[in-house]
Amino acid sequence: MLISLRTVSTTLLILLISVSVNPEVIAQIDCEGSVNQVHEKDQSDSERLESLQKLERTCGTNPRLYAIKGVLELNAGEVDRSLLSLERAVMLDPLNGESMIDYAVALNASGQHKLALRVVRRLLSQPNVPKGVKKQLVDFEGLLHSNMASSQTVKGIAAEKPTQFVARRGEHPLTSTLRMQTGFGSNLNAGSSADSIEIKVSDETLNLRLPPDYRPQAGYFTELGYQTQISSVDSPRQLLLFANHRVAQVDNYESTALGATQRYLLEQNPLFQWMDTKALLHRSQGELNPVLSVSAAFARPRLILLDDLSLNLERNFASKKSTARMSQVSLVGIRKFSLGKSQGQLHAGANLTHYEGSYWGGKRISGSVGVQLTRQIDKTELWASLRSYSKRDSEGFSELLDNNRPLTVNGSEVAFGAGVKFDSNSRLDLRLRHNDESSNIDLYRNRASFIRLGYSYSW
Repeated sequence: MLISLRTVSTTLLILLISVSVNPEVIAQIDCEGSVNQVHEKDQSDSERLESLQKLERTCGTNPRLYAIKGVLELNAGEVDRSLLSLERAVMLDPLNGESMIDYAVALNASGQHKLALRVVRRLLSQPNVPKGVKKQLVDFEGLLHSNMASSQTVKGIAAEKPTQFVARRGEHPLTSTLRMQTGFGSNLNAGSSADSIEIKVSDETLNLRLPPDYRPQAGYFTELGYQTQISSVDSPRQLLLFANHRVAQVDNYESTALGATQRYLLEQNPLFQWMDTKALLHRSQGELNPVLSVSAAFARPRLILLDDLSLNLERNFASKKSTARMSQVSLVGIRKFSLGKSQGQLHAGANLTHYEGSYWGGKRISGSVGVQLTRQIDKTELWASLRSYSKRDSEGFSELLDNNRPLTVNGSEVAFGAGVKFDSNSRLDLRLRHNDESSNIDLYRNRASFIRLGYSYSW
């Protein structure tokens, strides 16, 4: 039972770490600086376009790149290319009002007045629109009504434009990603680094040597993942479907996860920017764990000097005997910064977990702080992260271990990585990670190192 709990908690921790240090997210910070340099440099529009096209190879998911590129293409009279660029900018950053306005202008220029009108109305429905911008949007709305009326009697630009692009991109655009990775871990079973533990029986203390199953076991692992995102410019909802399968060379370990996340953009909500609802079905070692969660990002994190602040509520519906059966609430804040030619993030989080299964420690309070840096060198990005965390239970863990004291775990983690983006679709990543955990209960002392090589392809 103890080693099962250890494996479950460490697996959840690894999943959280892989999200927090995901280099695909970190890379956008450095790309932002490169895009701004191109935009502010004293050169012609054609030279800016050429520079942005080169940056697209390594910053293919940066929304500002496509926003600037789309405006330059529109000014050059390349309306079709402008639509593609601005639409991608909106898809990557649906809360950016400037990109939405530019996209509406491009739609109007292409004769797609009805879709442009939808975008303008969506912008007008947002709270706290500056008066000057609101007046311009109202005037633009009137122009679009006039253009729509004219297009009904005169075959103008709209009649010359193909409608396939609007149906495919404006209504149900799809973005899919396939990920494959393999690696080696020094402690795949999350075994204790202690050779032996002390247990108390009556008034006598016994020293027991841990069996091999409770000690670290090294081995290889492979993972295969797939996800598809369905979103729409004129809809506040986005849907993400995902699947993942993992096989490890320890105890014939195998796990599969299937899930879906629905995101709602809360444009008129004064408190939150967006809300995610997630349903996940996880199967591991023959046990099914259904999970439901709700996440929301606060609308004004800068009031407390943060760039992002999010709240998450999660409920795991595992069997009553499982240590994974629990409810959790967490809060995470992020602050971005620059350090020379590198960009970084400071992040801090707090969690309150209530276990309802066969876990002995009752409620658990945990927290973490960390920093991560990234630097872009041509097509290669380098990143590093450092993280410290602590977990404390509210109740005694076991009368046999440390006289029934509540479990306390303190840990640190360091990670490094490099990613090479071959084009806007494919990417190769190498990651190295080491973590060390100490505890007042020897069974939960842990040390592990991992190296993994991954490849992803998007279309």
